[in-house]
Amino acid sequence: EPMNSSSFEDNGDDDVDDDDEFFGGVVNGGVGRPLSKSMKKKKKRLKSYYYGGRTTGGGMWCLPFGARLRQASILARREAHDKLVDPEKWTATLTLKIFVGIIIGIVWIGQGDGKTQKDIFPVQGALFIVSVNSMMDVTFQTALALTSSRNLLLRELRNNHYTLFPRHVAVLAVDCVLAALSTLALGVPVAFLVGLRTDVVHFLRFVAIAVILAGQGVCFGHCVGTAADDFQQVQAIVSPCLTPLILFSGYMIPKKSIPYALKWVYDVSFFQYAVTNFNINEFRGKQFKDCSLQGEELGLCYSSGGHFLRANAFNPANFVRNYVILLAFWAFLATLSFIAYTRVIARH
Repeated sequence: EPMNSSSFEDNGDDDVDDDDEFFGGVVNGGVGRPLSKSMKKKKKRLKSYYYGGRTTGGGMWCLPFGARLRQASILARREAHDKLVDPEKWTATLTLKIFVGIIIGIVWIGQGDGKTQKDIFPVQGALFIVSVNSMMDVTFQTALALTSSRNLLLRELRNNHYTLFPRHVAVLAVDCVLAALSTLALGVPVAFLVGLRTDVVHFLRFVAIAVILAGQGVCFGHCVGTAADDFQQVQAIVSPCLTPLILFSGYMIPKKSIPYALKWVYDVSFFQYAVTNFNINEFRGKQFKDCSLQGEELGLCYSSGGHFLRANAFNPANFVRNYVILLAFWAFLATLSFIAYTRVIARH
């Protein structure tokens, strides 16, 4: 159980006051032991952190790594228990995702197995839906959940149950795992029904992109959840932020058709890096049998997946780089969500 400072009682020892015993518990990972002589030097900084602004300041780093790790472990188990305490609810969520994935797969069933031009656009559509769902749906779910749990977080921090950083790491870890499972529940049926490449290498690449997008959705949802109080506020923040990134991701508006003044939106859209890698993973190495040499020279069709990728600014040479950029966006959003929490705590 997270530590509560009110549970420590004065033992009557003049050399060990309540603060000594409480901070000894914090430093020792939740075990209420008095401070050692070496740790008493940190007591002033610890008290400044807990009883002064309760922001992340330098106080957080006064705790030994082992104590922060133990706090994160306990809080992760609690978060997982809270999210999975109702198996029927979680099963219903996964079932709904699988059902939606099956519906999408049936709409474009078998299109990925084709070797003709008409199969390109349907496959792109299926990949785009997986991209958007991996981010948008997770963002809304995470943000809405936080609007109801934010007061609990503030109360527990005021009662000194734990520090913010281990709690944030624990919640992000649990939410990202559950979001990844939810995203794959939709994406896997789409991949097999549409006929996307499902050999081990291509399938793992597909899964990696979907999981990274889900993780980004969780982190962005935490950013939104700290600022919104209800569904209307969540919608008012999420839609204006993500719609331009989706619009200029290279699917709805091809890169060559984006106005020069708006190229920067394409460059900062993490959706376009996901869409690009989805397309590279699916079309690189494919051959289309319904395009003649003359048609290719006139730009009327594509003889191969490589030709299609080059014509649409999906550069296969940037495949690994795009993964690195997606991970960097994930880390940036995780950091931004932590900063958002510190600002909320400072205001309260």
